[in-house]
Amino acid sequence: MGLSKAEVLPKPSASTDVGQVAKKGNRLSCQGCNTATTWPRLKVLHLDSITQLLLDPTTKMDANDASSSRTAVLFVCLGNICRSPLAEGVFRHLVDQEGLADRFEIDSAGTGAWHVGERPDARSTLVAEQHGIELDSRARQVEPHDFERFDYIIAMDRDNLRTLERMSENNGSGAHIELLRMYEAERDGDEVPDPYYGGSSGFENVYKMVKRSCQGLLKHLRAA
Repeated sequence: MGLSKAEVLPKPSASTDVGQVAKKGNRLSCQGCNTATTWPRLKVLHLDSITQLLLDPTTKMDANDASSSRTAVLFVCLGNICRSPLAEGVFRHLVDQEGLADRFEIDSAGTGAWHVGERPDARSTLVAEQHGIELDSRARQVEPHDFERFDYIIAMDRDNLRTLERMSENNGSGAHIELLRMYEAERDGDEVPDPYYGGSSGFENVYKMVKRSCQGLLKHLRAA
């Protein structure tokens, strides 16, 4: 049986707390017949919560987080114009070759802000093109939300690793923060050297290190 006019809930205004309407509305009296209607109280979002969801599309929902099966990987160096964009491009290329693009989210960033918005160094771009890889990223700085967004944050050297670990402590991150060359099977060191002040041969050497390491990283993630 439908509600009579006397039993219809009042329409909330823009300033009305929806929770308060629900709280008051689970028992309404009919002035005409001196009876009351009662129904179970519903859990209702307050208007401020609804507004936040509408205005901020990045607001996380538990259901979406639980259903996500992509592995998010962030490569990090100092300025995000030489090593980390090269690692991003190489890893993306390997993932595409294996037909696994839908299983990964891949990005790169720098711990410093000197080059934000810039394209990768021309020498990184050139060595990548010589191996059939396109670098199309723009430099950005690591941000606090990266420690929630990414499953693996991969540093090129120990200085950047320490910076990331300090940032992670402040953000309570559960991300794996590691050196890229940990995944290189037969390595002669644990850092990818910065080729910025060297010649083109330095970029070729860095490319080889990065490729071997990214191959090992992809193998590890596929087995995980």
